[in-house]
Amino acid sequence: MTSYTNLGITQIVTGDSAGAWGGITNTNFDFFDTAICGVGDIIAPATGSTSAPNNLPIADGTAVASDGRNRVLNFTSASDLGATVYYQITPSDFRGYYFVQNNLMGSRALTIFQDTYNAGRALTIPANQDAVIMCDGTGVTSFVTSVLSDMTFNSLNVTAAPTVGTSVMNQTAVNTAIAAAGSSGITFLSNDQILFRGAAVPTGWTIVAQNDKALRIVSGTPSSGGSVAFTTVFNGTTITGSTTLTSAQSGVGAHTHPYTYYYLVYHTPPPSNLGPTGTGNFEQTLVNSNTSSAVGANASSGHTHPLSSNAVLYYDMQVIQKT
Repeated sequence: MTSYTNLGITQIVTGDSAGAWGGITNTNFDFFDTAICGVGDIIAPATGSTSAPNNLPIADGTAVASDGRNRVLNFTSASDLGATVYYQITPSDFRGYYFVQNNLMGSRALTIFQDTYNAGRALTIPANQDAVIMCDGTGVTSFVTSVLSDMTFNSLNVTAAPTVGTSVMNQTAVNTAIAAAGSSGITFLSNDQILFRGAAVPTGWTIVAQNDKALRIVSGTPSSGGSVAFTTVFNGTTITGSTTLTSAQSGVGAHTHPYTYYYLVYHTPPPSNLGPTGTGNFEQTLVNSNTSSAVGANASSGHTHPLSSNAVLYYDMQVIQKT
C-alpha cells in the first residue's frame, strides 16, 4: 500500500506502481529539491480570517502543487489588502520549519497557524520582517513558533550599519535594546547607566539609588549636585509675601503731582468787557493762582507677587546600572 512521508514523498511498497517508478521517483526528487532549497512566492489573494484563512498545503503525492513544501516562503500581495493576512498550514500533523519573509503590500502583518486558530498557538510576523518558524505538527494542539526567539551566540559579527533604537523605557524595550546592542557589536559596560521604567529590572542590571531629583542634560562630563529635594522645592504651596521699599530702594522718594484749576461764571446779559478769557455769557475765573498738590507718598509701599501653585507635573523614572 502506497504511503507518504511528512513532506508528501511517495513511498512505493515492493511490487507496487509497476512501470511508474521512473515518474514517481523523479517527482519525489523534485519534492526533495523543493523542500531543501525551494523558494515559494506566495501571493495572498485576500486577508483571510481566523475562521477562514488562506491555505498553505503540503499535499501528498503528485496530484496537487504544494506551496507549503518550499523551504523559503516569500509572502507578497498585488495590493494593500487592508488588514492582517492569515495563513493556515495544512495538514495539522506536518512538522517542519520555514524561512519566512513578510513582504505584503501596505506594511501588513502576517499570522500563520496550524489546525484551528488559537492566538496562543499562532505566530504573527510584523510588516517587512523575516522569521524562521517551526510547526510542531501535534494536530489540534499544534503550535507555530519562532525558532530564533531565544538565541545563544558564542560570537557575532554584524557587517551592516546598526539601526538606531528608540527610547529605552520599560523591561521589554530594555531587553530589546540590549539584544540590538549586542547584535550590532555594541555592548553595555559594567557600571553603564540608562533610564528605565518598569516593575522588574532586566537581568544583569540593578537600580541605582537616585530619589526625588531633577534630571539635567549636559554636554560635558556628567555630575550631580544640589541639596534640596525636588518635591521640597515644588511642593504645591502658594508663595506670598510683602516688602515695603524705602525711597532709596525704589529710586523715587516722596513727591507731589501739581495742578491748577479754574471755574466758569455765567453772565446775563453778557458783559461787553469779556476778553480772551470769556466766550459768550461765560467768564473763566482763576480759583487759586498758587500750585496745589496731592499728598506726598513714597513711590512704593508694601505689595505682593503671589504664585497660584507650584505643583509641577512630573513622571517618575528609574536609573539602572549594568552589573
